[in-house]
Amino acid sequence: MAQEYISVKTQNEIGVVALNKSVFTTIAKIAVDEDDAIVLNESSFRPDAESSVGARGLMQLMEDTAGWIYEKMGGTGAYSFDSMYDAETNVEYGCWYLNFLSERFRGDPVLVAASFHAGQGEVQNWLNDSRYSQDGLTIELKNMIDGPTKQYATRVLNDYAAYKRIYYEATEDDA
Repeated sequence: MAQEYISVKTQNEIGVVALNKSVFTTIAKIAVDEDDAIVLNESSFRPDAESSVGARGLMQLMEDTAGWIYEKMGGTGAYSFDSMYDAETNVEYGCWYLNFLSERFRGDPVLVAASFHAGQGEVQNWLNDSRYSQDGLTIELKNMIDGPTKQYATRVLNDYAAYKRIYYEATEDDA
């Protein structure tokens, strides 16, 4: 039987829920922010997703990145990249990484989405290039290099805006 993946709202939070037969497993409860838009664009909420370049799980983490996150989170003991197929582990790592990127890029959603996709070093290179960044701190989406990362960042930001409209405006209207 095929599994279905949905997103549900619970008191100003979103829970990514996997439905398998009649068993519900809550994968993550996180405040509505870029995390949900990232998961939607990375894996369409499929924990078993694997990209053509080897990224795995809900948040499509690459092997080197996941290993680096494990170390930065203070991981001890055995680590296996196969753990990225475990939804809870993948979301924990992915959310930690998004928080790291958000701190590094001062919460700029364009830079966070772009760095999640292209890598933090690549985004820093763009910030250092006056063709893309006027101030070395920000990049307007329209000034980003055309290609997959610009398309990805655009989709994430559009989905983030939709989540905000659906969940925050609905919550405010309910109050």
